[in-house]
Amino acid sequence: ASTDSKTGLLNASAWHAQAGREVRRAERISTQASVLVLDLDHFKLVNDQHGHFGGDQVLAAVAEAVRAEVRDDDPV
Repeated sequence: ASTDSKTGLLNASAWHAQAGREVRRAERISTQASVLVLDLDHFKLVNDQHGHFGGDQVLAAVAEAVRAEVRDDDPV
């Protein structure tokens, strides 16, 4: 399994493998690559106030929002 069941995004090991391939490709064709890191401030409060199911829904919504803003072949 290469995806996270809560978000549908690549899990950590799959993302690292895919990101490594993308960096090597960028080097090979002499182009640039970028990485976006997100930190959901106070996310623990979501879990505390709405339970883990509520937190999972927030994570899924954030994942979908990010997926909607990147190219189809970008690893997320």
